[in-house]
Amino acid sequence: MTTPDTIRIFVPLEYRRRNGRTQILPPKNRLDAEDRQQDPHILRALARAWEWRRKLETREVNTVSDLAAAESLPDFSGICSTDILPIQPGPKLDRRFLAYFLRQPHLVEMASAKSTGVNLPRLSPKSLAEFEVPFPALSEQQRIADLLDKVGQILSSSRKLKELGNDLLTVEFSARFPKGDYEPIEIGDLLEDGCLLLHKDGNHGSNYPRKSEFGTTGVPFLTAKTISDGSEIDENQLQFLSVTKAERLRIGRLQANDVLLAHNATVGPVCLYDGRYDEAIIGTSLTAFRCEPTKLWPEYLVAALRHTSFQNQLFAQMSQTTRNQVPITSQRRLRIAVPPIEKQKEFASVVRRISKQSKRINLRTAEAKMLFESLAQRAFCGEL
Repeated sequence: MTTPDTIRIFVPLEYRRRNGRTQILPPKNRLDAEDRQQDPHILRALARAWEWRRKLETREVNTVSDLAAAESLPDFSGICSTDILPIQPGPKLDRRFLAYFLRQPHLVEMASAKSTGVNLPRLSPKSLAEFEVPFPALSEQQRIADLLDKVGQILSSSRKLKELGNDLLTVEFSARFPKGDYEPIEIGDLLEDGCLLLHKDGNHGSNYPRKSEFGTTGVPFLTAKTISDGSEIDENQLQFLSVTKAERLRIGRLQANDVLLAHNATVGPVCLYDGRYDEAIIGTSLTAFRCEPTKLWPEYLVAALRHTSFQNQLFAQMSQTTRNQVPITSQRRLRIAVPPIEKQKEFASVVRRISKQSKRINLRTAEAKMLFESLAQRAFCGEL
């Protein structure tokens, strides 16, 4: 049978309302042939949606915000939802120049401050129109954009090296612990059996800190944003809680070698807390796992939680709700394999060797990011 040049796919969909939201679902029964309609627009939209989902699941991008930034200069036509403000530059404005300008951290903060709405804050077109944009000659705009493109490529290369290290760990994990060699165990059972000493999120309830109780010094308060890159703590995203408020919080206190999982809003990133602070507390978007070291090794647990088999379980849980979260009760039904402790320790020694290289790459990435942000700031101030 020869492969056709083109194929025609029919995608029947159902629209339902749930909790005030419209859901697009496949119908329970296949539609009859006469009810089928060919719609190339929805096919392209579905293909792109699946590609975005793949990027999120494989950690090619870590958050929806990262995905939006990657697609902010699309090379395709389409229709935007109300969450997006499309801007069409005129012939005297380079769109790369405009995009780099609007991506600056202080402008993102300004846009957030001007957003309105409680559940889904949005920046209105009127507020966006009030932003002042530098407007040098088109040739100068293109020169600046070309320069930032080159530095951006250096930053992208550093990030790809970092991803390569993560991929190497994934391959090593899969080779040492093939699927089927060890029976997966529910996290709740690991807690009951003493493999885990703690499995707790930072849900402080009515005692959750208010914005006014944070400052530039105090007790580090970690959230999902703090580990959004899925490897180490990003101190640029760190918040500090006043000592007075921290003393009132009775849960969420970290110890060295606790494993952190982001489970709310940003779901999936995992990191090992290295005990760098004398005291640290997690917020409601993080879950802390504390291992019993004679049964479960922290570096192994980090790799197991990052592995596709566990991440797929997280996404399956999320698909059952309208919110991006996997609460603590749902987590306890998820499963990981627990091989003998000596095999876990052998794998941990490999992790430490690769981590040494990763730290060098992280330093290079941080330097490239600082260079990029510095050049962007100088460029838009007319100093380049």
